[in-house]
Amino acid sequence: MKKYWEFWLDERERSVRMTYVVLVQFVVIFLLSYALIKITTAPKPVYVVPMTANPSMIYPNRYTKTVVRDFVERYLNLLYTYTPSNIKENYATAEQYISPELYQEAEYEMSQNVQSALNQGLSSVIYIKKIEMKKISDNQWRADVSAVIKQFFAGNTPIVKKVSFTIYLKVGSATQKNPYGLYVYSLAVNGGK
Repeated sequence: MKKYWEFWLDERERSVRMTYVVLVQFVVIFLLSYALIKITTAPKPVYVVPMTANPSMIYPNRYTKTVVRDFVERYLNLLYTYTPSNIKENYATAEQYISPELYQEAEYEMSQNVQSALNQGLSSVIYIKKIEMKKISDNQWRADVSAVIKQFFAGNTPIVKKVSFTIYLKVGSATQKNPYGLYVYSLAVNGGK
């Protein structure tokens, strides 16, 4: 039979060993929980299939020149390729790509174009010739675009305009309607007016 202090010493050793086991289990559970949360909350790529033959794959917070070029091409196609039957839909989609700073000015211009398209039967097509991209900072881009716009009025010969655009973009939050997460905050049009 063990004496009181021997029994107490054995219990103390078991208690210390049990404490270590519990601490190790806690650390393992914490690490597994952290890994599980990290895996399940990691941003997933967004697949975008705009009006081009090549679909794009966009990874959150990774903007390459190709992704930004695709965005610029999509945005300009929405603004300058339309018919009276789809201009409102195109402009509604294009509005999702505009930053709040540019929204009011762009909305006025778009409403004027919608009126012109509906009243005069105006259709338009843009042919993008060249896009030059420049990264200004981690979350800002500049695009210089050369293009030709053909406008068709009902029953008249088409009007051909050579234009250039300077577009400034900033990175924002990707949404269902704007999976790129890019927003136009400045658009300058040179020529063609």
